[in-house]
Amino acid sequence: MPEEFVTDPRVGERIALVAEERGHVVAAARLKRYRADEEVGPHHRDVGEIGRFLRHPPAAFRPGTGQAADPLMRACPACPAR
Repeated sequence: MPEEFVTDPRVGERIALVAEERGHVVAAARLKRYRADEEVGPHHRDVGEIGRFLRHPPAAFRPGTGQAADPLMRACPACPAR
């Protein structure tokens, strides 16, 4: 149902990063970090994950959009920072 808000109870931290070029969002990443307590399975405890990564395809009318996603992807392993 659209009015439901579903979250993963194992996730303790969420962050969204975006890459912008000339006032337009050209790439976005949704990151999450699982909690470190006993309720979370041992393989997920305190582990970060890129939940989604989207990028705008390169376009002749918007040069550079293909390269904007690269720095964003390189920044993902460092986030979410505590």
